[in-house]
Amino acid sequence: MTAHFEDLPSELLLHILAYMNPRHIFNAFWNLNSRLNNLLTTVNHLHLIVDKEENKEMIALLAPHVRLLQVNTWDEIDLHGFCNLHLLTLTRPSPIQLKQIRADTMPQLTYLSLFSNMYSSSPKQLIYDIFSNRFSRLRWARLGHIDLFDPLYWSQSFSLYYLHFDCYHPTIIPFILTSCPNLDYLHVDFLRYDDKMMLPPSMINNHPLRRFILRDFCHFTSYEDISTLITYIPNTTKIELKFSCDVPFISLAQYLSDHLTHLHQFDCDITECPIDSSTSLTTIRQVHPCFSQIACRTQGVNFRILHTKP
Repeated sequence: MTAHFEDLPSELLLHILAYMNPRHIFNAFWNLNSRLNNLLTTVNHLHLIVDKEENKEMIALLAPHVRLLQVNTWDEIDLHGFCNLHLLTLTRPSPIQLKQIRADTMPQLTYLSLFSNMYSSSPKQLIYDIFSNRFSRLRWARLGHIDLFDPLYWSQSFSLYYLHFDCYHPTIIPFILTSCPNLDYLHVDFLRYDDKMMLPPSMINNHPLRRFILRDFCHFTSYEDISTLITYIPNTTKIELKFSCDVPFISLAQYLSDHLTHLHQFDCDITECPIDSSTSLTTIRQVHPCFSQIACRTQGVNFRILHTKP
């Protein structure tokens, strides 16, 4: 007796569809018959990666059933119908797409990755949703560029565990820590100078953050800024710093050693200016075991660049 694909039990068909490309499912099975159509509408775990212009009818049909969406093109994919998303990655997010990422339309979101674009910042509604726990399941977020924030209207995001963003304002960091009391990993890139750090909110106390990365590509962060930040995160075990240090590097090393009692990994790309010629690399390396791999990459008349060897 000859067996036909559509004669298989629904449970087996669903198991087979789980291994198929969503495009192949749409092209091969949609509108073949009512049973397959009904079966396809029950699938809710599709993974869709968009690398080129797509069939808009296919996108609209599959959207409610996609669990993972990755968009790698400039194609303006409409995100409104993706109500079942758990993981979303936009490598070239447009202003329209950023406004479509909302907690009321994507309540299952646990992972959000928006590649940085200085000309397209995350909108106020998205920032509010994230830092007011409206995305109640969100654990991992790369937010791209933030240039507007209003922490007076934030509450707290208890689920957020990992956060990476770019900004102009060092002042945002204490408010991020206040709004994310369970944050374990924080990565901040400063892209240009705008204002200095204000006094910390009074509710920051013994934050549990373990991993902290700060990369200042425009060299405006000061030693004072770094020392202030360290007071918020005494439990940090891994730290990476890229900035221009306006005091002798040995002072920074000693401060970190004294205030981060759990520290066991330190990475850096730090410009020391002016040079503390009285302090050798050997002396710096002896401050703490984490500094044993520090080396001098470049040295000029009044500066040197210290980094950790791989």
